[in-house]
Amino acid sequence: GNVDWLWVVPLCPLIAGELMAVVSAVNGSSRAAYDARPDAGSGFGGYIGFAVLGVLWPVLRLLLVVLLIIRLDGTADLPWGVVFLPCWIGFAVLLAPIFDSVRRVRAEKNSEDNQGAEGEDKPKLSYTNIISFLVVWGAGATVCILLCARLTLGSDTSPPIPMAAILGPVWIFAGLLLCTLSCFLLCVRPEEMPEPDPEAGAGGYHGGDGDGDRDGSG
Repeated sequence: GNVDWLWVVPLCPLIAGELMAVVSAVNGSSRAAYDARPDAGSGFGGYIGFAVLGVLWPVLRLLLVVLLIIRLDGTADLPWGVVFLPCWIGFAVLLAPIFDSVRRVRAEKNSEDNQGAEGEDKPKLSYTNIISFLVVWGAGATVCILLCARLTLGSDTSPPIPMAAILGPVWIFAGLLLCTLSCFLLCVRPEEMPEPDPEAGAGGYHGGDGDGDRDGSG
């Protein structure tokens, strides 16, 4: 209880891990790694989009940790909205693939030939996938916005936002996911094997005996 450490000291392992993740992401975003992907050339933004998205997330996580340390240690009195800046950038970047997916869905709807070069169906997107992604995106963004509002407005004069309200989108999403999984498990059942017909089996058996009798009598 008497140790007065700065926040940067206990968070040093986290910073080191994020730095290693940034280095690993840079090494994994090479042109050779992109060309080796089976879906090379079909993703959002081509190689540039692949490289940016691959490196962006570790950099944003590292930046978030650094801003939190600066705020908690009192090095600079940053507003909580600035501390959460990596989250806002991440949510904004995630919208770009959504718009690209909508464009691809419209192109597939207008195209008359959805067959591949070998006659197989091309992998298609649907508005259901886009809406599902938007639900997850909205839940995460709402939690971050409410948490930032709680930290910014929570003081003696204004009561803080309850954590139950902040995590409300998570509970709603978890309930929807549980309902979807339950419906899937109830609707998808294994095919029942047909029961053997005892009369058909008996007839075949007697038929075999009859053939044997005729062969013996002949």
